[in-house]
Amino acid sequence: MKKIILLTGFMGSGKSFLIKKFQREFKLNKNVTLIDLDSEVLKSSSATSVIEMGLKNFRREEQKVFKKLIKQFSSEVSSESTLVIGLGGGTLNEKAFNFIATIPLVQIVWLNVPFEVCYKRIQDEQKKTGLTRPLLKKGEEHLMRLYEKRKSFYSRSNIKLSLEEIDKINTFHDLLKYLQK
Repeated sequence: MKKIILLTGFMGSGKSFLIKKFQREFKLNKNVTLIDLDSEVLKSSSATSVIEMGLKNFRREEQKVFKKLIKQFSSEVSSESTLVIGLGGGTLNEKAFNFIATIPLVQIVWLNVPFEVCYKRIQDEQKKTGLTRPLLKKGEEHLMRLYEKRKSFYSRSNIKLSLEEIDKINTFHDLLKYLQK
């Protein structure tokens, strides 16, 4: 059966990490398509980073690419396919939920990671790569308020996974077990 699985959560919750982990697992499998939305948005533009693109332009483009991917998959792909999209932390908003409500195949999975863990991961990533997320420049208090605000959208997800549950996901099939509960 055709499925669309959307991984959502705050920046640093592990969406891109899981997509990369699953991509290694499914290199040769044509029935599973794995997409990191942030990377896909940058591919569709001439920018090499969110900073270069500008956060507002990035968010606008993110919504367009997201809708295009869902519509394309819903209408064109075989009935045995699965699409997994690691959403950007700010992708889910009222418009996105209204759009998703029109697509019966969608399951939204919230990677419910505490703010403190997300913030530490973001800081560690910055130290390791030297890349700064635009919102990180606004400081910890701003990010905490944003986290709390976005939780109202994340909490509307079909499936909510705790940090402990996320840590047990080693394969795509581990994720599917949570979707079948």
